Amino acid sequence: MEEKSNFKQALGGRVEAHLKEASDNTWPAIKTLFYRQTIAVVNSFSSALSSFKMDEQEKGDMISKLKDYGRGVVEGKAREATGKVKYLMKDRFEFIFCYDDDSMPRDWTENHDIQAMAKAALSSSLKLLSVLAAIRLDGESDRIWNTLKQGTTTSPHLLASSAWEEDPEMKKTLITPVQCKSFWDQFKQETEKIITQAISIQYIVAYGFQKGNMKKKKIRKHVVTTSKVVAGTACVVGIVSTVAAATATGNVAVAVGVAAAGGAAVGVVVAGALVVVAAHTALASLKNMARGV
Repeated sequence: MEEKSNFKQALGGRVEAHLKEASDNTWPAIKTLFYRQTIAVVNSFSSALSSFKMDEQEKGDMISKLKDYGRGVVEGKAREATGKVKYLMKDRFEFIFCYDDDSMPRDWTENHDIQAMAKAALSSSLKLLSVLAAIRLDGESDRIWNTLKQGTTTSPHLLASSAWEEDPEMKKTLITPVQCKSFWDQFKQETEKIITQAISIQYIVAYGFQKGNMKKKKIRKHVVTTSKVVAGTACVVGIVSTVAAATATGNVAVAVGVAAAGGAAVGVVVAGALVVVAAHTALASLKNMARGV
Protein backbone atom coordinates (compact mmCIF):
# COMPACT_ATOMS: atom_id res chain seq x y z
CA MET A 1 0.00 0.00 0.00
CA GLU A 2 1.43 3.36 -1.05
CA GLU A 3 0.13 5.12 2.07
CA LYS A 4 2.11 2.75 4.32
CA SER A 5 5.26 3.35 2.31
CA ASN A 6 4.76 7.11 2.60
CA PHE A 7 4.11 6.78 6.32
CA LYS A 8 7.29 4.80 6.88
CA GLN A 9 9.39 7.16 4.79
CA ALA A 10 8.02 10.25 6.53
CA LEU A 11 8.53 8.88 10.04
CA GLY A 12 11.45 6.44 10.00
CA GLY A 13 14.55 8.57 9.58
CA ARG A 14 13.28 11.55 11.56
CA VAL A 15 12.16 9.43 14.51
CA GLU A 16 15.56 7.73 14.53
CA ALA A 17 17.31 11.12 14.58
CA HIS A 18 15.15 12.35 17.49
CA LEU A 19 15.88 9.21 19.50
CA LYS A 20 19.62 9.54 18.94
CA GLU A 21 19.48 13.15 20.14
CA ALA A 22 17.73 11.93 23.33
CA SER A 23 16.79 15.06 25.24
CA ASP A 24 13.80 16.29 27.23
CA ASN A 25 12.21 17.31 23.94
CA THR A 26 12.64 13.96 22.18
CA TRP A 27 9.26 12.35 22.83
CA PRO A 28 7.23 15.59 22.51
CA ALA A 29 8.92 16.15 19.13
CA ILE A 30 8.22 12.57 18.02
CA LYS A 31 4.60 12.89 19.16
CA THR A 32 4.15 16.11 17.15
CA LEU A 33 5.77 14.54 14.10
CA PHE A 34 3.62 11.41 14.40
CA TYR A 35 0.30 13.24 14.63
CA ARG A 36 1.20 15.67 11.87
CA GLN A 37 2.15 12.88 9.50
CA THR A 38 -0.88 10.81 10.55
CA ILE A 39 -3.25 13.63 9.63
CA ALA A 40 -1.55 14.11 6.26
CA VAL A 41 -1.56 10.41 5.36
CA VAL A 42 -5.11 9.79 6.61
CA ASN A 43 -6.46 12.77 4.67
CA SER A 44 -4.78 11.53 1.50
CA PHE A 45 -6.05 7.99 2.10
CA SER A 46 -9.59 9.18 2.81
CA SER A 47 -9.64 11.11 -0.45
CA ALA A 48 -8.54 8.00 -2.33
CA LEU A 49 -11.26 5.92 -0.63
CA SER A 50 -13.99 8.37 -1.58
CA SER A 51 -13.91 7.05 -5.12
CA PHE A 52 -14.87 3.57 -3.92
CA LYS A 53 -18.25 2.40 -2.69
CA MET A 54 -17.88 1.17 0.88
CA ASP A 55 -19.69 1.73 4.14
CA GLU A 56 -18.31 4.02 6.83
CA GLN A 57 -17.47 1.13 9.14
CA GLU A 58 -15.19 -0.48 6.58
CA LYS A 59 -13.55 2.84 5.76
CA GLY A 60 -13.04 3.54 9.46
CA ASP A 61 -11.41 0.15 10.00
CA MET A 62 -8.96 0.76 7.17
CA ILE A 63 -8.04 4.20 8.51
CA SER A 64 -7.61 2.76 12.01
CA LYS A 65 -5.24 0.08 10.68
CA LEU A 66 -3.24 2.77 8.87
CA LYS A 67 -2.88 4.75 12.10
CA ASP A 68 -1.78 1.59 13.93
CA TYR A 69 0.82 1.00 11.23
CA GLY A 70 2.26 4.49 11.76
CA ARG A 71 2.44 3.93 15.50
CA GLY A 72 4.17 0.63 14.81
CA VAL A 73 6.82 2.43 12.76
CA VAL A 74 7.58 4.76 15.67
CA GLU A 75 7.67 1.97 18.24
CA GLY A 76 9.80 -0.16 15.95
CA LYS A 77 12.40 2.61 15.66
CA ALA A 78 12.38 2.99 19.43
CA ARG A 79 13.03 -0.72 19.89
CA GLU A 80 15.85 -0.59 17.34
CA ALA A 81 17.49 2.25 19.27
CA THR A 82 17.05 0.33 22.53
CA GLY A 83 18.99 -2.56 21.03
CA LYS A 84 21.93 -0.18 20.53
CA VAL A 85 21.56 1.73 23.79
CA LYS A 86 24.95 0.73 25.24
CA TYR A 87 26.72 1.80 22.05
CA LEU A 88 24.76 5.07 21.92
CA MET A 89 25.55 5.86 25.56
CA LYS A 90 29.26 5.26 25.07
CA ASP A 91 29.30 7.24 21.83
CA ARG A 92 27.63 10.19 23.56
CA PHE A 93 30.01 10.05 26.51
CA GLU A 94 33.07 10.01 24.28
CA PHE A 95 31.81 12.87 22.14
CA ILE A 96 31.12 15.13 25.13
CA PHE A 97 34.17 14.12 27.18
CA CYS A 98 36.81 13.76 24.46
CA TYR A 99 35.80 16.63 22.15
CA ASP A 100 35.35 20.35 22.69
CA ASP A 101 32.52 22.60 21.51
CA ASP A 102 34.12 22.85 18.08
CA SER A 103 34.22 19.04 17.76
CA MET A 104 38.00 19.08 18.08
CA PRO A 105 39.86 16.55 20.28
CA ARG A 106 40.50 17.95 23.74
CA ASP A 107 44.02 18.73 24.89
CA TRP A 108 44.44 17.46 28.42
CA THR A 109 46.40 20.37 29.86
CA GLU A 110 45.99 21.28 33.53
CA ASN A 111 43.41 23.99 32.86
CA HIS A 112 40.75 21.32 32.15
CA ASP A 113 38.41 20.30 34.96
CA ILE A 114 38.26 16.64 34.03
CA GLN A 115 35.89 15.65 36.83
CA ALA A 116 33.35 18.32 35.82
CA MET A 117 33.53 17.26 32.17
CA ALA A 118 33.13 13.61 33.15
CA LYS A 119 30.09 14.46 35.28
CA ALA A 120 28.46 16.29 32.38
CA ALA A 121 29.18 13.45 29.95
CA LEU A 122 27.85 10.82 32.36
CA SER A 123 24.68 12.81 33.02
CA SER A 124 24.01 13.18 29.31
CA SER A 125 24.47 9.44 28.79
CA LEU A 126 22.07 8.68 31.63
CA LYS A 127 19.54 11.03 30.03
CA LEU A 128 19.80 9.01 26.83
CA LEU A 129 19.11 5.82 28.80
CA SER A 130 16.03 7.38 30.38
CA VAL A 131 14.66 8.53 27.02
CA LEU A 132 14.97 5.03 25.55
CA ALA A 133 13.62 3.25 28.64
CA ALA A 134 9.96 3.63 27.59
CA ILE A 135 7.67 4.73 24.76
CA ARG A 136 5.94 8.05 25.45
CA LEU A 137 3.97 8.52 22.26
CA ASP A 138 0.78 9.47 24.09
CA GLY A 139 2.47 12.34 25.89
CA GLU A 140 2.07 11.05 29.43
CA SER A 141 4.61 12.18 32.01
CA ASP A 142 6.68 9.82 34.15
CA ARG A 143 9.42 9.82 36.79
CA ILE A 144 11.86 7.53 34.99
CA TRP A 145 14.55 10.22 34.71
CA ASN A 146 14.35 11.08 38.43
CA THR A 147 14.27 7.41 39.35
CA LEU A 148 17.40 6.75 37.30
CA LYS A 149 19.25 9.70 38.83
CA GLN A 150 18.47 8.50 42.36
CA GLY A 151 18.86 4.82 41.54
CA THR A 152 22.36 5.26 40.11
CA THR A 153 23.55 7.36 43.07
CA THR A 154 21.92 7.38 46.50
CA SER A 155 19.03 4.91 46.18
CA PRO A 156 20.04 1.82 44.16
CA HIS A 157 17.02 -0.10 45.49
CA LEU A 158 14.80 1.97 43.19
CA LEU A 159 16.23 0.05 40.23
CA ALA A 160 15.71 -3.40 41.71
CA SER A 161 12.25 -3.69 40.15
CA SER A 162 11.36 -5.43 36.90
CA ALA A 163 8.81 -2.73 35.98
CA TRP A 164 8.50 1.04 36.16
CA GLU A 165 5.96 2.44 38.60
CA GLU A 166 4.08 4.16 35.74
CA ASP A 167 3.89 0.99 33.62
CA PRO A 168 3.30 -2.05 35.85
CA GLU A 169 2.00 -4.11 32.92
CA MET A 170 5.07 -3.16 30.85
CA LYS A 171 3.04 -2.19 27.80
CA LYS A 172 5.29 0.77 27.04
CA THR A 173 8.51 -0.34 28.72
CA LEU A 174 11.55 -0.84 26.52
CA ILE A 175 14.21 -1.20 29.25
CA THR A 176 13.25 -2.31 32.76
CA PRO A 177 14.70 -0.67 35.91
CA VAL A 178 16.88 -3.68 36.70
CA GLN A 179 18.18 -3.73 33.12
CA CYS A 180 18.98 -0.02 33.36
CA LYS A 181 21.00 -0.71 36.52
CA SER A 182 22.94 -3.47 34.78
CA PHE A 183 23.63 -1.33 31.71
CA TRP A 184 24.73 1.60 33.86
CA ASP A 185 27.10 -0.41 36.04
CA GLN A 186 28.82 -1.83 32.97
CA PHE A 187 28.91 1.59 31.34
CA LYS A 188 30.51 3.18 34.43
CA GLN A 189 33.25 0.55 34.49
CA GLU A 190 34.11 1.18 30.84
CA THR A 191 34.06 4.99 31.04
CA GLU A 192 36.06 5.01 34.26
CA LYS A 193 39.05 3.79 32.25
CA ILE A 194 38.73 6.76 29.90
CA ILE A 195 38.44 9.24 32.78
CA THR A 196 41.39 7.75 34.67
CA GLN A 197 43.51 7.84 31.53
CA ALA A 198 42.81 11.55 31.00
CA ILE A 199 43.62 12.36 34.64
CA SER A 200 46.87 10.37 34.48
CA ILE A 201 48.09 12.12 31.35
CA GLN A 202 47.12 15.54 32.70
CA TYR A 203 49.02 14.91 35.92
CA ILE A 204 52.12 13.60 34.21
CA VAL A 205 52.24 16.54 31.84
CA ALA A 206 51.78 19.04 34.70
CA TYR A 207 54.62 17.64 36.83
CA GLY A 208 58.05 16.42 35.79
CA PHE A 209 59.56 13.07 36.76
CA GLN A 210 62.98 12.86 38.39
CA LYS A 211 64.66 9.60 39.37
CA GLY A 212 61.39 7.74 39.46
CA ASN A 213 59.73 10.19 41.87
CA MET A 214 57.30 13.01 41.13
CA LYS A 215 59.04 16.35 41.36
CA LYS A 216 56.90 19.45 41.80
CA LYS A 217 58.43 21.36 38.98
CA LYS A 218 56.09 22.97 36.51
CA ILE A 219 57.07 22.27 32.94
CA ARG A 220 55.97 23.76 29.70
CA LYS A 221 52.36 22.82 28.91
CA HIS A 222 52.55 20.13 26.30
CA VAL A 223 49.46 19.59 24.25
CA VAL A 224 48.01 16.16 24.86
CA THR A 225 45.56 15.54 22.07
CA THR A 226 42.92 12.86 22.41
CA SER A 227 41.20 11.35 19.44
CA LYS A 228 38.15 9.06 19.46
CA VAL A 229 38.31 6.74 22.44
CA VAL A 230 36.62 3.42 21.75
CA ALA A 231 35.49 0.90 24.38
CA GLY A 232 37.44 2.67 27.13
CA THR A 233 40.92 2.24 25.59
CA ALA A 234 43.48 5.00 25.75
CA CYS A 235 43.95 7.33 22.83
CA VAL A 236 47.23 6.20 21.32
CA VAL A 237 47.39 9.27 19.07
CA GLY A 238 47.21 11.53 22.11
CA ILE A 239 49.88 9.58 23.98
CA VAL A 240 52.25 9.53 21.02
CA SER A 241 51.80 13.26 20.43
CA THR A 242 52.61 13.92 24.08
CA VAL A 243 55.69 11.71 23.94
CA ALA A 244 56.84 13.50 20.80
CA ALA A 245 56.27 16.94 22.33
CA ALA A 246 58.12 16.05 25.52
CA THR A 247 61.12 14.43 23.83
CA ALA A 248 61.40 17.29 21.35
CA THR A 249 62.06 19.68 24.25
CA GLY A 250 64.34 17.33 26.14
CA ASN A 251 61.84 16.27 28.82
CA VAL A 252 62.90 12.64 28.69
CA ALA A 253 61.38 11.58 32.02
CA VAL A 254 58.01 13.11 31.16
CA ALA A 255 57.99 11.36 27.79
CA VAL A 256 58.73 8.00 29.36
CA GLY A 257 56.22 8.61 32.13
CA VAL A 258 53.40 9.48 29.72
CA ALA A 259 54.27 6.53 27.53
CA ALA A 260 54.17 4.14 30.47
CA ALA A 261 50.96 5.49 32.01
CA GLY A 262 49.20 5.83 28.70
CA GLY A 263 50.40 2.54 27.34
CA ALA A 264 49.26 0.74 30.48
CA ALA A 265 45.68 1.49 29.49
CA VAL A 266 46.06 -0.18 26.12
CA GLY A 267 48.26 -3.09 27.08
CA VAL A 268 51.74 -4.04 28.19
CA VAL A 269 53.02 -4.52 24.65
CA VAL A 270 51.93 -1.04 23.59
CA ALA A 271 53.29 0.46 26.80
CA GLY A 272 56.65 -1.14 26.17
CA ALA A 273 56.69 0.01 22.57
CA LEU A 274 55.90 3.60 23.55
CA VAL A 275 58.61 3.62 26.20
CA VAL A 276 61.13 2.30 23.69
CA VAL A 277 60.10 4.98 21.18
CA ALA A 278 60.35 7.68 23.84
CA ALA A 279 63.74 6.47 25.03
CA HIS A 280 65.09 6.17 21.49
CA THR A 281 63.87 9.64 20.53
CA ALA A 282 65.18 11.12 23.78
CA LEU A 283 68.63 9.53 23.25
CA ALA A 284 68.80 10.96 19.76
CA SER A 285 67.84 14.39 21.11
CA LEU A 286 70.54 14.22 23.80
CA LYS A 287 73.16 13.22 21.24
CA ASN A 288 72.18 16.16 19.02
CA MET A 289 72.36 18.55 21.97
CA ALA A 290 75.78 17.18 22.88
CA ARG A 291 76.95 17.87 19.34
CA GLY A 292 75.57 21.39 19.58
CA VAL A 293 72.93 20.69 16.93
